[in-house]
Amino acid sequence: MSGRLRSSQLLSQTAGDDWLNRTESRRRKGGLLRTVAADVFETTTSWLVYAIFAPLAVLNSRIVRRLLLAMLIIDIPLQLTTHLDFQQDAAAVGSLGGFDISLTTIALVGLFVSWWTGSLVAPYHRVESPVHISYWPIFYIVFVAMSTLVARDFTLSLFELFLLCQMFLLYIYILSNANSREDVMFALSVLILGLALESLFIIGMAVVGQKALVIHLSRHSLIGEGVRSHRIAGTVGSPNLAAGYLSMLLAPAVSVLFTDLGRWYKRLAMLTFGVGVVGLILTGSRGGWMAFAVAIMTVCVFMLRGKRLWLGVAIAGNFLLIIGLVFQDVITARYGQAGMASAAARLPLIKLAWQIIKDHPLLGAGANNFTTVAKDYVSHNRIWPEWFFTVHNKYLLVWAETGIGGLFAFMGFLMVTMRQLWKCWKCHDRLLSPLALGFMAGILGMMAHMLVDVYRGRAVVQAFWLIAALAAIMQRSAMQNTSGRVSIVEEI
Repeated sequence: MSGRLRSSQLLSQTAGDDWLNRTESRRRKGGLLRTVAADVFETTTSWLVYAIFAPLAVLNSRIVRRLLLAMLIIDIPLQLTTHLDFQQDAAAVGSLGGFDISLTTIALVGLFVSWWTGSLVAPYHRVESPVHISYWPIFYIVFVAMSTLVARDFTLSLFELFLLCQMFLLYIYILSNANSREDVMFALSVLILGLALESLFIIGMAVVGQKALVIHLSRHSLIGEGVRSHRIAGTVGSPNLAAGYLSMLLAPAVSVLFTDLGRWYKRLAMLTFGVGVVGLILTGSRGGWMAFAVAIMTVCVFMLRGKRLWLGVAIAGNFLLIIGLVFQDVITARYGQAGMASAAARLPLIKLAWQIIKDHPLLGAGANNFTTVAKDYVSHNRIWPEWFFTVHNKYLLVWAETGIGGLFAFMGFLMVTMRQLWKCWKCHDRLLSPLALGFMAGILGMMAHMLVDVYRGRAVVQAFWLIAALAAIMQRSAMQNTSGRVSIVEEI
């Protein structure tokens, strides 16, 4: 009896052990499956995370940001542009002909995506506080937007508003992200490089022939204007625009010679100045020549005051004299009878602008709508001359299109930029002060050029907005450097 009981207990224990072993085996198999599933999920998730965030990591790298910024600056002369909803009849009379989509647009998108994603990853990672943003460009864009409400052609107004919004984004990005002297020097280097390339391209067109070297970088290029008039426009699209771009940046190129930069920068600046002067003459723009004269005289007066640098002035003067003698045919042709007739033909446009201002003093006739409204005045005047175009005076144009508020904001933006550059010049910084003087001289020349030209193309507009942003950064950096030197002297 006891043997049977012991046998039954042994069998039950064996069966229990078998069940436990089978259960443990099943548990091991289940754990293995879960482990494999977890590994697969983790690997897939890792690759998915890499696929999503790797491009953002690349976009946030310093090299890519610098590359995008270089693309934005080099596009000023190259004008890699297409125009959506292009209107040829509007562009033919000096209006913006479409929505400007360019390499600058693409670069701005990349820079802002990089800035936004970088702020998400490291929201508190900022070495310096952002530069204060002036209200004047905001006021100007607001008045331009308000003028669209009264514009006869609303689409034409949107063309200019769209361009100005892009320029404002450029202004905001530079102010918020270029916080060091290295950033200023990088922007200046690319500006000078672009100036040299554009000047060489203009000279190449003069040597080989315009038709042989005309490259339609834009789908709606206006280079043909220069081909027909034997005035060279380069890649900018118009001889007057090319002259405005060159004259605005030649003074900063000269100012590099007065900094404490190395020989490489100064040799590049000298080369750029030489080819830039030749390119400026080949544009045949009297307004551009006047702007260049104002800018160079400003640099000489302020830079050479109380210093024995007249040898450099004599060399530069002889160089300009030689260039003038070599290209005397181009110069005399522009100041001959035909050139004077061209200048006289602009006087009726000034009278026309005053008539529009009198009828639309507050909000204007609408941004980019000058010629649309002016046709009403011309059609009733039988003695109106054949040549009809946008008024060649930027100040009258702004007033006629955006009203007195728009003109006030536009002038305020110019004056604030000049004031920032002047303060930087007065800081006596060995690097930034001469550069500030060069930029200030270039803007002075631009303001003189605006008296006799439209100044509406993206090349000159983008160059000015970039300089305005750099002016604020240079002023703050120079003042910080000055205060740092003062504190060191006080400690000593």
